[in-house]
Amino acid sequence: MSTNCAACNNKIKDLNYMECTKCQLTYDLLCINMTTNIFHNLTEAEKGEWLCPACLCSLPKNDNSSTPVRQAAAHTTLNDTYTKTDLININMSRGRKPLVTKQKILTPTSPTLTQNNLSSEIQELKIFFDTKLETIKKDILDELSNRMSTFKEAMHLIIQQHHDNYTKKLDSLDLAISNFKDEQDDISKRNTNLKSKLSELEGLQQSVGEVEQRARLNNLEIFGVPERKSEDLLLITSQIASAVGVTITAQDVEFATRLPTRAKNSGLPKTVIVKFKTVQLRDSLLSAARKKRGLTTADINIPGDVRSIYVNEHLTPRNKTLLKLTRAKCKELGFQNVWTRNTKIYVRKHVKSPAIRIFNFEQIDKLGK
Repeated sequence: MSTNCAACNNKIKDLNYMECTKCQLTYDLLCINMTTNIFHNLTEAEKGEWLCPACLCSLPKNDNSSTPVRQAAAHTTLNDTYTKTDLININMSRGRKPLVTKQKILTPTSPTLTQNNLSSEIQELKIFFDTKLETIKKDILDELSNRMSTFKEAMHLIIQQHHDNYTKKLDSLDLAISNFKDEQDDISKRNTNLKSKLSELEGLQQSVGEVEQRARLNNLEIFGVPERKSEDLLLITSQIASAVGVTITAQDVEFATRLPTRAKNSGLPKTVIVKFKTVQLRDSLLSAARKKRGLTTADINIPGDVRSIYVNEHLTPRNKTLLKLTRAKCKELGFQNVWTRNTKIYVRKHVKSPAIRIFNFEQIDKLGK
């Protein structure tokens, strides 16, 4: 027997769903942000105590520990463990506002769990590589310091004993010099190995950066859109698309959100990040916005002072820094073009010269040579 999800009203095609023990409504796992593994690990008793977000909101919030209603609060702990209500578009506030806004349920407002997991793994890799590099550097520097200290002590001992026997002093000196040359050879080999390891580490970091950048391939950054209370970023995205001649609907967008900024009280609005369901939709809007040029808040009917609006690819922090330094170097050298395509950075000296892709910071220093 098929049933419909109370959140999205779609038919639940399999047996993986939860039923609220209070209102008897059913929800599929996606709408309550519960993974299949968590669902299968729940006992029948735990499933039998589960409450939907709307029923959780209606539970009493005073400390009535002496009344039977206190038992119902236990469901809150269970639901907080397996359901992130802040990721579900259900209004939990009391008063005149409705408990459930169906239109907001259909509009995605948060990144997927897969993207969160990917970001966590990337962060762990960065920490691991940074720690490994610092350990290698410390070991080499400590050993070099110890060997140099030993050599100095040997030289000092030779000087103190120079009156005993001139021949022995020369022999000891020759031996010390020979040992010093061996030490130099050993240090040179260690430096070569360190450079090789650093090169490998940089390659791994670049690979991690490429994975992180691919996760943003469907995203666009929109700068200059003023912040307003109760703003609809999906509507603003659709208006920007319309202003440059592209049709974008709410169904074409997975989510739209503003990024927090480190510079407080800068007076600039926060950047809007929009993730599209396909790369083709993202590319069509990006291409049209670049051709349009001069896009402003007046084009999307935002009142107030007219401000410029910019639409760019969503680059990782490393690639943003790489692009900034590349532009500064190309301006210094008189290069005509610096641009990004599919999150890759390219430069061209003049119209007829071939495009050069910039992979790392070392390439910037080699430009023009």
